[in-house]
Amino acid sequence: MITRVPLWHGSKAEEYLKADIEADLQEGKLPNNFWLTRLEYQVLDLKVFRDHICLELKLEKLHNYLEFEALKKGRFYLRTTTKQND
Repeated sequence: MITRVPLWHGSKAEEYLKADIEADLQEGKLPNNFWLTRLEYQVLDLKVFRDHICLELKLEKLHNYLEFEALKKGRFYLRTTTKQND
């Protein structure tokens, strides 16, 4: 039996997760409770969603580090986001 898994890249779940993490809405919530906050999240398996939370948090930390290092060296760090045009 083959099960279909929805694509993450370009999905509403990806868009909402990035916005929610930027707004720190995941703070103090278990991944299961955070997963239940939006129907778009529940389309994905909980383990897959949890992995995406971890990746987004790591990416946020990386951007913060790069911005800090650039400011320390007197440079300007531009945080770029790629958005698909639908």
